Amino acid sequence: MAAQILIIVLALGFLPQTAQTSSNSISGHVSNDQRAPLADIRVELLNEVDSVIRTVKTDGSGLFVFRKLSDGTFQVRIQTSGTNYVSQTKRVDLARPHGFGAAFEELDFVLMTTNAGSTGKPGVVFVQEVPEPARKQFQKASELLNKSNKREEAFVALKSAIELFPLYFDALELLGTEQVKDREYEAAIPALTKALEVNSRSFASSFALGVAQYNLKQTQPAIESLRRAVSLNERSVNANLWLGIALRQELDDERNGFAEHIAIDVELHGRSLDIGLGLLMLVPGSAVAVDQC
Repeated sequence: MAAQILIIVLALGFLPQTAQTSSNSISGHVSNDQRAPLADIRVELLNEVDSVIRTVKTDGSGLFVFRKLSDGTFQVRIQTSGTNYVSQTKRVDLARPHGFGAAFEELDFVLMTTNAGSTGKPGVVFVQEVPEPARKQFQKASELLNKSNKREEAFVALKSAIELFPLYFDALELLGTEQVKDREYEAAIPALTKALEVNSRSFASSFALGVAQYNLKQTQPAIESLRRAVSLNERSVNANLWLGIALRQELDDERNGFAEHIAIDVELHGRSLDIGLGLLMLVPGSAVAVDQC
């Protein structure tokens, strides 16, 4: 039996991460619309469920690289918070030929600056005038998040930035999304709700809020948030997937509720029938009445 389980696990590819890790890599170059390289820009690597798994910064030549990656689907996001550049995200599928060797992918990001007349459509950065002390706390938090053992300090810095500027969208969104990644769902909801009050066109905030609400069994609010996320980015596989999961849960809840209602109804009618039959047996001619029920 143990051998059969092992064979199934191997067939499905559920191997430890160390066994799947290879020399795959994703590298790239970030520049402005004049093709001048942009240094010190935060680059995030996301997995298939939109969780940030690594972060790096571009060097003086605008270059970045993620090494030792497994086969799979990733997203590379240029995080432009605190700048006047428009963020970009690109999808990458890494697959080694025949499962051997290494897969390499090179990306080229050309960042455009925001316009005063931007419409808030997906991909356009929400621009705010942020007080310098709050901006410094946000930048400090962004740097601390690159260090796995500094997350609590990063959260403190983000909360400090929000205290200095309560409508600081980037800080609210980053705090909420990072808390969702840490499965601190209840803590994340206030920050993400406030972020959406400031910028209702944010896909990341809508998606993260929906995930938090779903995990807190708030199915209907989760569906509303995830529907908003899908409307902002219809091509997001993860948003559509989570919306489908939430809708399925809603359907299951309705079915369970209907089944419980039927069970209670049957039980009540059963008791009524028992009582009715008992009374009828006490009445002369009751056999005729029972036959006619």
